Amino acid sequence: MLFLRASGLTLLLGAFVALVYDGIRLVGSPGRSLPFTSLSAQLDRAPHGHDAVQQFFLDNAPSYLWTGVIEPLLVLPIFLLFGVAGTLFFLAGYRKPPPEIVGD
Repeated sequence: MLFLRASGLTLLLGAFVALVYDGIRLVGSPGRSLPFTSLSAQLDRAPHGHDAVQQFFLDNAPSYLWTGVIEPLLVLPIFLLFGVAGTLFFLAGYRKPPPEIVGD
């Protein structure tokens, strides 16, 4: 449970950093459209990054997973992907507190 909550908080921190980065780019370049950074754009900056991820999914999973799920998710902004994943991980690691026992 601690691992899920720590992973969720780390992803939420990454989402916040990505949102700040996009906000700074927005303030620095007025008059342009919203400059949200997608994960696909970041993978394209690394040499063979996008190809390596694609090859990993095509080798280890059915091809419809890449074309139907992963590839459309890579176009979304990083802060949105990390924020949703971090929230889900954080909530998955939540445990209900034990009930209070109050005596009369």
